[in-house]
Amino acid sequence: QDKALEKVVEANEIEVPAVMVADEIERMIHELNQQLRYQGMSVDQYLGFIGKNIAEFKEELRPDAERQVKIRLALAKIAKTEKLKALKKDIEAEYKKIATGYNVDIETVKASIPESGISEDIVLRKAVDFVKENAKVTKAAAKKTTAKKTTAKAEDKAEGEEKAPAKKTTTKKTTTKK
Repeated sequence: QDKALEKVVEANEIEVPAVMVADEIERMIHELNQQLRYQGMSVDQYLGFIGKNIAEFKEELRPDAERQVKIRLALAKIAKTEKLKALKKDIEAEYKKIATGYNVDIETVKASIPESGISEDIVLRKAVDFVKENAKVTKAAAKKTTAKKTTAKAEDKAEGEEKAPAKKTTTKKTTTKK
């Protein structure tokens, strides 16, 4: 996922209902099952290969599932706050895209995927776009990143120069004319 979305989740305390996490884990397993079937395998076979039972595998998926649910909840809140909507033309375009992608008739796609699901996906995508368009890097965040890089470089040098005296560094201020 995009770093801006991660920042949104980090900046907000989002309570995640256990049932939503469980549903997300099941969705993830279902998606894996679909991928494995294309390769002639089942989830049970896969679990045998990795040496885990289903309960262990679900626990392994839990952190990612929680993160996904938090992102989805944050995006839903942004969509509601910003009054983002899926327009009819957006929904039709999405149905057409799916039909073309699977090489099936658009009416078949409409019969198998409810409009509410398509609409929700579109609104969440619009919320992602909104976050990306409105994300701003603050000076504090930039300074923090620069400080981490500088510290990491200093630590890397220190490992190679065990008894070298520490050097004092100064930061040069630069100004730009507008």
